[in-house]
Amino acid sequence: MTSIKAELVTIAVAGNPNAGKTTVFNTLAGARQKVANYPGVTVERKEAILRLPDGTQARLIDLPGCYSLTARSPEEQIAHDVLFGRIPDCPTPSLVLCVVDASNLERSLYLVTQFLDQGIPLAVILNMMDIAREKGVHLDPEKLSETLGCPVIPTVARTGEGMDRVREEAARLIHSQAVNGRALRPFIEELPSPIAEAVSRLASQLNGSTDGGANQRSRPEALWALLGNLEGDEAIRLPPLEVRLTRETLADFNLSTSDLRKQESEARYQYIGRILQTAGVRHEDHPHTLTERLDSVLLHPFIGPALFVAVFALLFQGIFAWAGPAMDAIDAFFGWLGGGIEAALPESLFRDLLVEGVLSGVGNTVIFLPQILILFFFLGLLEDSGYLARAAFLMDRLMSSIGLDGKAFIPLLSSFACAIPGIMATRTIPNRKDRLVTILIAPLMACSARLPVYVLLIGTVFAAEERVLGVFNLGGLVMFALYFSGILGAVLIAALFKKSILRGPKPVLLLELPTYKLPSLRGLGFLLWDKSLQFLKRAGTVILSVTILLWALLSFPRGSDLAHSWGGRLGHALAPVIEPLGFDWKIGVGLVSSFAAREVFVSTMGVIYGIGDEATEEDLSLREAMRAERRPGTDQPLYTPLVGFSLMLFYVFACQCMSTIAVARRETNSWRWPALMFAYMTVLAWSASFTVYQVGSLLGFE
Repeated sequence: MTSIKAELVTIAVAGNPNAGKTTVFNTLAGARQKVANYPGVTVERKEAILRLPDGTQARLIDLPGCYSLTARSPEEQIAHDVLFGRIPDCPTPSLVLCVVDASNLERSLYLVTQFLDQGIPLAVILNMMDIAREKGVHLDPEKLSETLGCPVIPTVARTGEGMDRVREEAARLIHSQAVNGRALRPFIEELPSPIAEAVSRLASQLNGSTDGGANQRSRPEALWALLGNLEGDEAIRLPPLEVRLTRETLADFNLSTSDLRKQESEARYQYIGRILQTAGVRHEDHPHTLTERLDSVLLHPFIGPALFVAVFALLFQGIFAWAGPAMDAIDAFFGWLGGGIEAALPESLFRDLLVEGVLSGVGNTVIFLPQILILFFFLGLLEDSGYLARAAFLMDRLMSSIGLDGKAFIPLLSSFACAIPGIMATRTIPNRKDRLVTILIAPLMACSARLPVYVLLIGTVFAAEERVLGVFNLGGLVMFALYFSGILGAVLIAALFKKSILRGPKPVLLLELPTYKLPSLRGLGFLLWDKSLQFLKRAGTVILSVTILLWALLSFPRGSDLAHSWGGRLGHALAPVIEPLGFDWKIGVGLVSSFAAREVFVSTMGVIYGIGDEATEEDLSLREAMRAERRPGTDQPLYTPLVGFSLMLFYVFACQCMSTIAVARRETNSWRWPALMFAYMTVLAWSASFTVYQVGSLLGFE
């Protein structure tokens, strides 16, 4: 990521999940965002240069969404560490813009009061005012501002309402650094006993352990250290001195971390109640809001699950059917470009490398974008509308039965696009064992990289456009069966892990159900742009490298045919292992190449069958070449529906992605868990394909 000048004033955007923080940041930052990760962790880091109305340029930082600064997750720790200047190359913010949900102030003000404890300039962005009015919430932003002692700006970020005032207020605060008087003292000054005594003792020790002078943040820092002492969870990093002092202080007062958290939480919510009362916030009883009416249907015990299945069946149908025209256009463009290069350059090793290696690798990356964009568009639409949280609630009934945290649904759903962001998203799961289980099963979700393989094989061995029940086509139903197989396998494997090596109590789901709202098209646009760049950067270089490597494997020694090339010899070596699955040595070459990226299987088949840079999953010439393949010594087709389904099932369960393994290593800080992931998925894939092919053959389907 390009570095941003350190001398720029820093503004942080903070807030709870589902409060509209991302929309606020996107509106302020526009298209000038830079995305990376915080040092040493995989929590995403977004920054931008913000030009304020008076011409001042500020460094805008999007803090991870969190409900509290108490370090109970890596996201919360990152938010805390940014505020205290503990992140390299990330200056302490001069101003915090805290986005709160105006329709749920009691919960949102928990984080606000923690920011006020820090004593840094703060502006509260009172977002979703339209939803607050719909729910009968009456509040006066000016009164709330007087009570809190900081500006309170009403907004509807989705439509842009109030955002100009946010920029103006940010400019004013940056220059004035003024702190208004408060109707109530900060919570940190009103801590109940024995919390106050423990905090005071630790605060004095922390002061003495640094420069020995007064530190206005020592009390909130001490409270954070006491509450953030997560025994046995190495994901939370506390300085050794603080851990030692925390344990000594807790022991002196006969307190445990859980006791302290309970007392602090109860006291803070009582404090928030006084804020709301002083500010005159009141709620009317609106029992029949739009959200409640929709929930009565979408969360119905029978109708809800049926609609859930229908929604995601439509999603998969869209991925299979709607991406076709765009992919055809991309395929045609790269075919035209390759033909032009071949006509312009004389026949040579360099031309073959350029066309069959480099250009083919680039084309085989870009052609996946339509499917990925459709998938992320649906996911973004469901999340922004508020339905995604309902889906997690519905899935919790199943997940809790196998002991998996209901919050795992979101990381697993993200893994349908790519297991890498899904594994990263497991950081929001508080329990370490539940987090590990989710990481281990995330690659079982049918990620977008598998889609080209599915599309190629479905189009080759099935009548994909054949109508079923007059509504669905056969290809879409096969695709749905593959996705369902991955989900079912993930559920069974999770249950096995939770009853064996990662045994633990059933977690309790604590999930906020946001109000329904119209998605922001601007926000969806930023999401699609961001995910597209991430895919091209992550997968593009891998696919390009592997395509060139494959070209070399299948082209050398020069003058030899494919069967005697280096790649052909490797495929022959694997033949005895994969023959019971119905596969031949050519498929073996494709499986080996897929360990770098599953989608490389398509280009591998294209090279093997002599299609070259025209090889895409939609290419009729490649499908015809595969249909014409015969088993050695027979007139029997190799690619039958049974073999095709066996091969697709192998891709459902196999962990053929080095990037996923690398991210799992980084998230677990050990090679033990990625090695287990690779081993069990390989065995599962071989066993599933073996069972399907052998049983199918016995039943006469071959």
